[in-house]
Amino acid sequence: MRRRASEFLLIGHLACSLKLCTVVVLLSGLMGCKAVVQHRALVLSTGMAHSCAILEDRSLRCWGEDEAGFFEFENCGGDSVFGANGLACGQSSPPEGRFRELASSGLASCAIDEEAELHCWGRGFAAGSVPMQGTFHALVSETMSERWCALDEAGRAHCWSASGPALSPPELRFVDVALNGTGLCGVVEDGSLGCVALAPGASAPSPPAEGRFRAIAADSELFCAISEAETLSCWGSNASQMPTEPSQRWERFSGEGVCARRSDGVFVCFRDGFEPLEVSGFEELSMGEAHYCGLRSDGRVECATHSKHVRCPDCTEVPKTLR
Repeated sequence: MRRRASEFLLIGHLACSLKLCTVVVLLSGLMGCKAVVQHRALVLSTGMAHSCAILEDRSLRCWGEDEAGFFEFENCGGDSVFGANGLACGQSSPPEGRFRELASSGLASCAIDEEAELHCWGRGFAAGSVPMQGTFHALVSETMSERWCALDEAGRAHCWSASGPALSPPELRFVDVALNGTGLCGVVEDGSLGCVALAPGASAPSPPAEGRFRAIAADSELFCAISEAETLSCWGSNASQMPTEPSQRWERFSGEGVCARRSDGVFVCFRDGFEPLEVSGFEELSMGEAHYCGLRSDGRVECATHSKHVRCPDCTEVPKTLR
């Protein structure tokens, strides 16, 4: 059946009004209505006031303070690391390429591409920054201090910040690592826990001496590890407040900070200064300083602040293509 032009215009108007632009793609240019192409996120990471994701095509997308990146300070010229006002500048937009690991901290992020090479962007990192040469996996970050660690193929931990390498590879060989302000701890190849100090002259954290573990996470001055029996053990600041009763079973950690998934599918996240946060309905969860983001089973992303007392509109405004 043939339609009159007026009928097509009416259909186009209704589709735009209902945000169903993809139904009338042929009329999108005429009506000024742009089709919204949805993307599926695979990996999430949250920082101070920004979030990043690895999409299904393995590209990177970041949002938060200022859609293009997350901190374009005044008087920062080009790709300079320090601007005229003395604040640390950097490349705000994520690099192009295909990526498999991602970790954010403060006002910066780092990622590992499909060639197992490192890339960083954000405060203190100029465009094209490669903080360390080599091939890496198991990328983690310290929640707020803009410091990262990754494992090389031999399981040795390499750590860095925008100012350069922060730790020589220790003799320990890890299968999983986490770091915070007190040091670096990890699961060693035999399932035990090992820790090293990151600062010269500092004492290494003291993990539990017994047990076999398979995963570890950290936040501020707290470490937690999940044992092979799916119990939770924590040490450091506020460790006594953690729900470590033997009857509770824990599956895994997710994202930044200490976000542990219980056997009932609920994530329990712990941050200094906040009450424990229980969140359900997500496959992955990443906890930033003021907000968290969750990944639904269909790849959609949702973000919210830790509590009603925290306001961070830029943190929680997810791009339309990811909602």
